[in-house]
Amino acid sequence: MANTNTTYEKLKSLMLAQAAKMRELNRVIPVSGTRYDLPLDGREINIVYFKADKKNAPLVLGFHGGGFLFGGNALNDAMWSAVRDTLGVNVASVEYRKSPDHSSTDAIMDGYDAAVYLKAHAEAFGFDPDQISVMGASAGANLAAGLCIYAGQNNPGLILNQILIYPLVDNVTPNEEKKDGHLSAPPDQIFRDLHCTNEQAKTSIVSPIFASDAELAVLPNTVICTADIDSLKDEGLRYADRLKENGVPTSLMVCAGMPHIFFEVGFGEVSEEELRSYSPALQELVKNGEAHRASVEALEFAAKHFRKLEKIILVDLNDQEIGGEEKLRTHEKSLLHRAFSVFIVNGDQMLIQKRSLTKYHSGGLWANACCSHPRVGETLEEAVHRRLPEEAGFDCPLKEVFSFTYRTTFSNGLTEYEYDHVFLGEYSGEVNMNPEEASECRWISFADLKKEMLETPERFCSWFMIAAPKVMQIVEGNR
Repeated sequence: MANTNTTYEKLKSLMLAQAAKMRELNRVIPVSGTRYDLPLDGREINIVYFKADKKNAPLVLGFHGGGFLFGGNALNDAMWSAVRDTLGVNVASVEYRKSPDHSSTDAIMDGYDAAVYLKAHAEAFGFDPDQISVMGASAGANLAAGLCIYAGQNNPGLILNQILIYPLVDNVTPNEEKKDGHLSAPPDQIFRDLHCTNEQAKTSIVSPIFASDAELAVLPNTVICTADIDSLKDEGLRYADRLKENGVPTSLMVCAGMPHIFFEVGFGEVSEEELRSYSPALQELVKNGEAHRASVEALEFAAKHFRKLEKIILVDLNDQEIGGEEKLRTHEKSLLHRAFSVFIVNGDQMLIQKRSLTKYHSGGLWANACCSHPRVGETLEEAVHRRLPEEAGFDCPLKEVFSFTYRTTFSNGLTEYEYDHVFLGEYSGEVNMNPEEASECRWISFADLKKEMLETPERFCSWFMIAAPKVMQIVEGNR
């Protein structure tokens, strides 16, 4: 027992010395982002801010790994840059307080308080305050998950997504009882002993796997990427199952053949000195590029399942922009907003589509080829040529022919109050309607369309009943 204790203490001393060197390096290492000190309650928290190209893009708070002891917010520059570019977001990499000087709750509160501060100063940092998400790897994923549980109980709606890369979500079960993997028991036990007491480990913000159903049910959209050869794999899988059981939208990816920390070394150059500190298996994956390939795949998976609020343009009765609002809330509040309707003709025929039954209004009704809204910061011209291929599977030259304003309230309580710009195009090629948008489509002659609209108007969308007659009149008048 004495030898075991001596070995443990020697290893702990060595780890503490390494951590101190990392913290010194973290303060001075060059970064491609911008360093800021956030003045929080009684303390300052440093972030490295990686700014997105697009104005008012979402924000992701990033939490690095390192067993709550190692690492730093400036030491994964290439990784956070890749997250920014792939997800199209701003990233704030947070330098949270670490073991052994600070408790588990200190680190989580650093993340939470940083999120609250940044939301209050979103305009200064240039991001959308309604779209704040969290992301972390390993211990950083533990902090991200714990932050979401805390926010769910104290500030619902603060966090829109959580991206958890090979997450540690069980601080109770000893590592030697977990699945074999890259992590070794003695260092992992030291990480845990320095981070939390046995009682703290049982709390939901420190071990999210043990959160109650009620705590889990209010969590945000979740993406989990586990490493295949990792002692944390099974708890990541169980956490995904628990989230799904409680109705949380959850996307899970198992990164085949990958060990722990592959994602953190999968971007940018790895020095020979750093490489030597990894297992031979991980060294080989870095050298042959497999760690990079898997990291890119994991990040692309996260991007695919990352939820973004679609904000559309609010206007006055003269179509002057007055602000932006999330699409569903716009329809709930009956706010006048900019929209467009694309009509496609081929001679004396018009392309019409039957809206999918999954649409939040007018499902199962016939409408024009494409209709939607320009997003905040997007022109009408950009929007129509983005949306037509997304919805109908083709693009063609389009011309705006008129505009009108209308208001329709639906049985589900939503209201369409739109300043609608009508675009007209001619096309005779293949049509590939997106099944998520339309259940079917057809070409119909003007004569048959006029007859159907007269005999069964209830089968058509309200805006189509207003715009279609004028479109046909314009086309017929130009012959």
